[in-house]
Amino acid sequence: MYFRSKEEIFLAILEDYHLRWLKTFYKYGKFDESIMLTLLDNCCSFMEENPMFMQLASMSTSVIEQNVDSKILLAHKNNQAKAVREAAKSIHGMVPTLSEEESAALIVRSYALLLGLWQLSHPTENIAKVLLSPSLQILRPDFETSARYALQQLWQATIVSNKPEKSGIWKKLFS
Repeated sequence: MYFRSKEEIFLAILEDYHLRWLKTFYKYGKFDESIMLTLLDNCCSFMEENPMFMQLASMSTSVIEQNVDSKILLAHKNNQAKAVREAAKSIHGMVPTLSEEESAALIVRSYALLLGLWQLSHPTENIAKVLLSPSLQILRPDFETSARYALQQLWQATIVSNKPEKSGIWKKLFS
């Protein structure tokens, strides 16, 4: 494969990471709180085990995507959207109260949430030095803990707000 610029190379690497991350949402079995926590843990673990993913994602819209041919960018975005829709089908299969569209939106919100937390918890060297002050530590959350907690809250709130009524397994899961 021929790449015309380093940004095209970075975009291809980012796309590979993104597609592999989306596979963490594929069917786990009957959905319950344990399955949800496992799914979300795998989602976060992928990012922790692949720091290059979030480093590239952090530069994506401001640097990488700005400097690639529009046809290449369109193909990348189409691949990304297709993979989100496939992952959303899996989520919808596990949580039928969420439509595929709602499931896709949940995945996108999860990605945005994790990307933001990653950026805050992994500042550049000069910012990290400034944040060494104890009074500023709150501005540098621990990714491992914060990501899991934030995702759990996001998913629980989304699932609860989309269930027909609070009964059965939903009552047990989120009461």
